[in-house]
Amino acid sequence: MEGRTMTWLKIIGAVVLLWTLTNFFLRYYEYSVFIYLFRFLGNYRQIAHIFIRTDYWGDHREGNRREEYAALRRHEIAERFLIKGGSKAVTGILAELKKTNNEYIRTHLAELIIKIGDTKALPDIEELFNRGAFHSSYGPGGSPIEQFLQSNSPSYRQKRNKEEEESSAKLVQATDMVKDLSDDQMMDILKRLCRAYSVNDESEIKNIEPIAIAIGRKLNQRGGLKAMRELYDKIGNIKGTRSLDMHWNGIGDWQG
Repeated sequence: MEGRTMTWLKIIGAVVLLWTLTNFFLRYYEYSVFIYLFRFLGNYRQIAHIFIRTDYWGDHREGNRREEYAALRRHEIAERFLIKGGSKAVTGILAELKKTNNEYIRTHLAELIIKIGDTKALPDIEELFNRGAFHSSYGPGGSPIEQFLQSNSPSYRQKRNKEEEESSAKLVQATDMVKDLSDDQMMDILKRLCRAYSVNDESEIKNIEPIAIAIGRKLNQRGGLKAMRELYDKIGNIKGTRSLDMHWNGIGDWQG
């Protein structure tokens, strides 16, 4: 009787252990198994789908460290396999890139293609970039996407050179314009720029940007960082001041 009891306890213990391990495996490694399977089948689009799902969509519960770690692990595995997939993977990544309406996901997928180093997707990336379909919060030097286009696209370089020439001409005109402006007049112009950025008024932004830079240079010549900071502080806490930080970045000792 005692032997039978021990046997049943062992069976029950084994079943509980098996169930626990199976549940743990399915919960934390399910997508990892799928990634290996999709790699074996050469289905890189599905790997790209898992890549963005574990990075942005959050297939894990927020606050659960184990599930967050599992999602991060799946994301890293997917990224590694996509990079190793090279040109074959680019087709799948590009399909997901065109499908999504999320600019952050779209940007991350484009940057993944750039990591792979394949220029097959160059026309599509350039078209999306020209439509303003990517997210960008990069400072001087531009985003990885801009650097990629600068290195590989003659049409992008030509466009950029033309924009820089036009920008230089506008800056010369703006420099002459701000010579006789009072501090109050300059402050009003800078506020207009901030407001334009806060509502994404592209036309107004283009008109005021060179004037704002010219104002920054004038203030720097007049009294350096102190003069720039004094006028900046007078603008007050309004939306869009971060844009002014970025435009003045590199003028004298200003760091935006």
